[in-house]
Amino acid sequence: MVIDADTPEIPVGIDGETVMMPTPVHCTIQPRALLVRVPKDRPGTRPPKPKISWPELRRLASFRSAPAGT
Repeated sequence: MVIDADTPEIPVGIDGETVMMPTPVHCTIQPRALLVRVPKDRPGTRPPKPKISWPELRRLASFRSAPAGT
């Protein structure tokens, strides 16, 4: 990305520090260079999948009826 301005320099934040950079500023992003951590319950996410009961899944896949009392 290239950022241009009407001034010869612009303030840019790098690692929490403000530095003056000459314009135009050329920015690139390297794959896997940025680690972003977000909470699991953030808005816009799908609810977690239910835990799989492997014995129940096996029973359902075999078309056997449920044991008495369940």
